[in-house]
Amino acid sequence: MTKSDRALRAWRLLGAMTLMLGSMGAQAAPPMYRITRITPPVGQGYCQVLGLNDAAQAIGACNTKGFFVWSQATGAQTYGDPNFPDAVFWPSAINNVGAVIGGRYENHKTRNPGFLWDAVNGFRYFGGKDGTFLEVRGINDSNQVVGVRAVDDGAFVWKSFRWSEADGMTLLKPSADRRTLATAINNAGQIAGTIERLDTGHTYAVRYEPDGDVTHMLPSHAAVSPYALNGLGQAAGGMSTPKHGHQAFFWTPEAGAVNIDNRPLRSDQSYALDMNDAGQVVGQMSWVGSGGNTYEAAFYWDASTGMRDILTLLDPNDPLTSQLSGLGAPSARINSQGQIVVDAYTQLGESWPVLLTPVTVVVP
Repeated sequence: MTKSDRALRAWRLLGAMTLMLGSMGAQAAPPMYRITRITPPVGQGYCQVLGLNDAAQAIGACNTKGFFVWSQATGAQTYGDPNFPDAVFWPSAINNVGAVIGGRYENHKTRNPGFLWDAVNGFRYFGGKDGTFLEVRGINDSNQVVGVRAVDDGAFVWKSFRWSEADGMTLLKPSADRRTLATAINNAGQIAGTIERLDTGHTYAVRYEPDGDVTHMLPSHAAVSPYALNGLGQAAGGMSTPKHGHQAFFWTPEAGAVNIDNRPLRSDQSYALDMNDAGQVVGQMSWVGSGGNTYEAAFYWDASTGMRDILTLLDPNDPLTSQLSGLGAPSARINSQGQIVVDAYTQLGESWPVLLTPVTVVVP
């Protein structure tokens, strides 16, 4: 079987499974959500929510240099390091023991170290030396961190790393003659990411295994990234497609990759951003509407209900529902309870970070 035959066979499998999942979606009721505003820290205006853990702690950033951690019990608390008063702290994830990771960005400097923070130990920093740029992407409950780094040497080739306080920073292999991007890590130590061969330009979605092996998720794509990885080793993200520019996929070792966006128009695009062990996925969807305008929305997907605009799943009896005009998806996250954080846009043009909690739906 030739390479093109294998690719065609893979796409036929994706199409067949997408139709199967779409038919299942017509038979099941989607979840419904009630809304909790994530009130910004005192004195702050615009804020963006960026992460969520299983204890419903949310993290985000406002128009200040620190980041915030929010819970319903404590509200939003802002954190910054007084040793670096001119630095901006941008968080990227929070794990289930309350540790936050992100980047420390300083004005007019060519390095940005990563940080690990928790309420007991405060800030710890790693990387960002000798002109190295760092982006911190994911953390598990053992405080193992993954991300990408690059040296400003003219080539500026990103390389994936794993870091922990005990072991320091290690580059993921294979890395020679490749650009690699790590995006997420689970509690088993599996890592989701991409490998791009610099000699051919071929890009592959992969799962790095703890023993050093690499599991390939998809055939080569011009653009592909698994942004999310759950505890079962399943992944979700976005991939280029023959008929659409970019669409969300869901991957399991048993079934392979499934295109979960079965909307028909070429302008219909999407990518998955987060998922949980129940196979619930959240992400961003877009389409071109009347007048040629492009619209974006946050979506929810599972194998039973298919892809849904989350705005249509809000509890109509919640008094906040009628105040909202849309949900911004670039930072949508979901935890093991099915709770979602997302930025909400109001009818008055305001932006609110919100926590969405599923409520029991009685189906007659």
